[in-house]
Amino acid sequence: MFRKNLTLTECAKLIETWEIHRLADGYENVFDMRNKRDFWLMVGKRGLLVAIKMRHKNRYWFDGENYNEPKEFPATAESARQIAESLIEQRYIEERPDLYKAFI
Repeated sequence: MFRKNLTLTECAKLIETWEIHRLADGYENVFDMRNKRDFWLMVGKRGLLVAIKMRHKNRYWFDGENYNEPKEFPATAESARQIAESLIEQRYIEERPDLYKAFI
């Protein structure tokens, strides 16, 4: 369904787009630990030391109010694309093709 050549960053943006589209923003998100806003949001939620450790371990993380602990985002674009394929149902794309056109 999605382009085979999506980058890791594009996969993170795709899943984050879906999270927002399904009204889960704040509850389930993808955090980019290189992004200042995302990093400081993580500091506020998990503390500075945890956020620094997370940033050194992996660029992208799943987290939000529905998470007891942050979960590592896949390290490869192929793994991330497979997760996106398993999470994002066709009905979301049909409902808002404008949100997903860059990923198809």
